[in-house]
Amino acid sequence: MADTVYTETTGKNKEFCNKLYKKTRVKRSYFGELKYFLETAGETKDRIVVSIGNGDNEPIFQNQIVSDLSIEGMRNVSSGYKCVVDAHNMPFKKDSVDLVYGWQVAHHLDIDRFFAQLKFVLKEGWRAIFVDNAYFPQWRYLRKLLPKSKVDPKEDLKEECLAKRADEHGFSHFRAKRFNFFAYLINKLMRNMGFDVRLVFLEHLDNFCSGWKIFRDNMRNMVWGFEK
Repeated sequence: MADTVYTETTGKNKEFCNKLYKKTRVKRSYFGELKYFLETAGETKDRIVVSIGNGDNEPIFQNQIVSDLSIEGMRNVSSGYKCVVDAHNMPFKKDSVDLVYGWQVAHHLDIDRFFAQLKFVLKEGWRAIFVDNAYFPQWRYLRKLLPKSKVDPKEDLKEECLAKRADEHGFSHFRAKRFNFFAYLINKLMRNMGFDVRLVFLEHLDNFCSGWKIFRDNMRNMVWGFEK
């Protein structure tokens, strides 16, 4: 069982988890494109937040549990409590987590195994929210044609697929919203040309254009999630 991996293996791990469940205060923060995520997450004060794949985003929350593929990501976490976590086998008690937040990670996981873990660790009525990239068709095709690693996306996790899988695992209130078309393409072009600028108005342009399906279907990022 996932709730016994760290709590019962050694006395030290049991002490770690006892402290971990008491250390639950997090800090709200506003940050650009992820504003929608924060609005969807709801009030996170005095809640346990598990963040997966985003060690470098640690300042978003004051205290959190972080799982990341890279050592560098873990080193960026300034919290006093650290451990390596397998997203397919989370070492947390049943119904112990309020929010699971994933950053560009879902397409690297076995979705069915991962959703089963979310069902186990999430509290009733609480949620999982993910911010993922690689959603516009050309990007997905290139990633499959020229994969960077063995864990690159193996299937198209579009809204319809994710909603169906979430429903099969007993989750409810699935939601999804696309972001980043002009903001991604033009800002990336500017960076590649050596200009360290961020054209904020492009985000507003993307938001306006998202009302048209032809733009929405080609947006690169998606914020999506569901409730237990």
